[in-house]
Amino acid sequence: MKKIKFKSLIRSLGLIFSKLASNFIKYRSYKDILRAHALITLNDKIRLPGYGLWLSTENFKSYGFYIKVDPTDIKKQTKHGHVPFLDNSDWSNYSTDFVPHKSISEMLQQNIPWNKTTQYAHMCQQIQLGKKAYSCKTIDEVDNYDKIMIRSWNNIKENGYKIQGFKDGIYPDDIIVSINDNFEIFLERNGTHRLTLAKYLGLKEVYVFVVRLPTELYRELNENEHSIIHSI
Repeated sequence: MKKIKFKSLIRSLGLIFSKLASNFIKYRSYKDILRAHALITLNDKIRLPGYGLWLSTENFKSYGFYIKVDPTDIKKQTKHGHVPFLDNSDWSNYSTDFVPHKSISEMLQQNIPWNKTTQYAHMCQQIQLGKKAYSCKTIDEVDNYDKIMIRSWNNIKENGYKIQGFKDGIYPDDIIVSINDNFEIFLERNGTHRLTLAKYLGLKEVYVFVVRLPTELYRELNENEHSIIHSI
């Protein structure tokens, strides 16, 4: 008999109860999300890793938000658990130190040609495995991908960081972060290139898109609406 993994079971329960909560609460604002979170967690009495409020793609697009931060304040990164959800578990304990993207140092500092970089080799490997590599589907597209990156880098250097917004995925094409209850900012699933470049250029402020934070922290942010620059 196959052994049931504890964390998988907890995540499944969180998803099931979130769906049940959506039958009673229609998500129209973050207040509705907080009400659902309180219902699912029995007023925050249940604090298990991966157990939280899970949102559908449609709800998520409505409830993430942008804030401006100093890039140097993002010192850690995490990919633990499944976002988006409001999460009072210990996800931040699974973080690591932020690792700058190698392509920035290889191309801008070491003057290594694009087709000799670590990223080029990785992208070609992904294509050979039948997968997409960033936006590329063929080796020819990978060969020319450096031009896209350099245009983006030059634009950020000349004009500062601009919000990219939603394109194809459930995340906007921006620096994605989570924030814990100590106001530490963690890089999430997207934005390593941009964050590395922002640090390299010494930018003082960049927009980041927040996808996860504890309930109490959201309340504090919500009470200080001047800190929220833009709400999707």
